[in-house]
Amino acid sequence: ERQARAAATDPARLESAVAASLGDADRDVFEQLDPVERSYLLRELGEATRQGSAGPVEDMRLLRAPWGFGPPDVGVPVALWHGEADEVMPLAMGGWLAAMLPDVDAHFEPGLGHLGTVVAHREDALAQLLGPASPDA
Repeated sequence: ERQARAAATDPARLESAVAASLGDADRDVFEQLDPVERSYLLRELGEATRQGSAGPVEDMRLLRAPWGFGPPDVGVPVALWHGEADEVMPLAMGGWLAAMLPDVDAHFEPGLGHLGTVVAHREDALAQLLGPASPDA
């Protein structure tokens, strides 16, 4: 708890802790982020732990709790990107989720980790979320 708060208030310590916690594929991506992107990411991670680890711990608890529905019940198309070198979420979990969703466009990315997949495909994901541009736009 104390370490999370200290890292959140000391940007250099947070950056060092983040880099040390990443797998090889993601560490390379993190080190290559431009200064604005890196600063944004560190600020968001710092904010998430500014008051300690209770928030991230609660997020993990909620992810594991029953949601009242399962992947087969999802009634809308889902786009899924998963890095094959992801050390945060096992590749088998991405494969299981893709198999369970009734309408999924799954992309499994060789050589990319958790952060690398987000960085490499954020524009694809946003385009998918926003859908086709309106002719009136």
